[in-house]
Amino acid sequence: MIDFNYKKANKFLNSFINYEKKKNVDYTEENYNLKKFKTLLKNFDNPQNKFKTIHVAGSKGKGSTVEFIKNILMSNGYSVGTFTSPHLVDVRERISLNGEKISKNDFAYYTEMIKNKINKNKMEKKYRTFFELITLLSFLYFNDKNVDFAVYEVGLGGRLDATNVISPELSIISLIDYEHTNILGTTIESISKEKGGIIKKRTPVVVNKQRYKVSVEIFNKIAESESSPIFIYGKDFYIKENKIYFNEKQLGKINMKMLGKHQKLNSVSAFYGLMQILPELDIQKSLNAINNTVLKGRIQKKKLLERTVILDVAHTPESVKALFKTLKREFQNRKIYSVVSYSSGKKIKKMLQIEKNYNTKVILTENSSFRSANIDEMIEYCNPFGTFKNFEEAFKFSLEKSSKEDVILIHGSFYLMTDVERVFNKYGQKL
Repeated sequence: MIDFNYKKANKFLNSFINYEKKKNVDYTEENYNLKKFKTLLKNFDNPQNKFKTIHVAGSKGKGSTVEFIKNILMSNGYSVGTFTSPHLVDVRERISLNGEKISKNDFAYYTEMIKNKINKNKMEKKYRTFFELITLLSFLYFNDKNVDFAVYEVGLGGRLDATNVISPELSIISLIDYEHTNILGTTIESISKEKGGIIKKRTPVVVNKQRYKVSVEIFNKIAESESSPIFIYGKDFYIKENKIYFNEKQLGKINMKMLGKHQKLNSVSAFYGLMQILPELDIQKSLNAINNTVLKGRIQKKKLLERTVILDVAHTPESVKALFKTLKREFQNRKIYSVVSYSSGKKIKKMLQIEKNYNTKVILTENSSFRSANIDEMIEYCNPFGTFKNFEEAFKFSLEKSSKEDVILIHGSFYLMTDVERVFNKYGQKL
């Protein structure tokens, strides 16, 4: 029995500044200070440099890309760690080894190791953050577990993100869109520059299909300055009629479990990137891994009380548009009851306009996070079928009003999924 247990570990980590829970934090090199984080890492003998890493940035599709990379590698016999954020329900989801989240005992063990070192060296607590420490925890864990690769998803932006202390074998940039504009800047140019900050000297970078031409131009420019080979969707690789093409050569065909055209793009960029550093990968095993990949909260299909329920964390106009395009294709002529909760600061007006275009029965609710938009913030942009402060009441209402032929969509935020998990448990369901 570990004296410093999981509960104490959580309490310790949450005693540090958490920018995920703070609003209006200036995006400066003082607040997001990699130099000071690197000093901390030296005290632990730089564990981030002791195993191979892959870095993934972007506005949407990061989590799915990480999942595809992990599954392709595992199908080829590699041991793989993943570091992702935010978590849906349990903070341990952020650190996984071969698809299994870190144990409570290990989480407590490495947190205590960090705590003791910080106390011993009398480090200035005000300069350390929750995200830095959990990133450090992952470095220590993956190093001890001797992973073949660890795949790191950027938390925010890229250039100043705590994960940007790694020296990856490969960088992948997924779709760039308007997001965190109060932090990363109000233009696609500024957002792209921040995301492009993960491009490292003489390290291959793969760029997924982009909505804005200027993003590709910026990534090309950064890659040239870093002498890094860059590979771009549509030029070096693409997918057509479910067939994957690398350098104009057809590699095979996919038939994915995951719904959505955008997931096909994420899968092919993950696969192409891995082939640049591991050309010996077994193609058929890799294609099978792509086909069998599923990810919680990404157009995730569930059955509950004879209803089809779709869960999705889409929270940008582009991702919401992709969500509804997929639903229209998969569930033609079926009525959709949309239980939606967005976070404050998101482009709520645009996203609810998309709902209107698809004639959904919108049920507005709030999630338990302090970041949740309140009903008043959302109601001015739509004519809701129902409004409920509490998600459980909103979900019950959707069950009462819908029939077996209808679809219940629950979406809008990562934070909403914590409430979904709690309510679904009451019905004997897990995410």
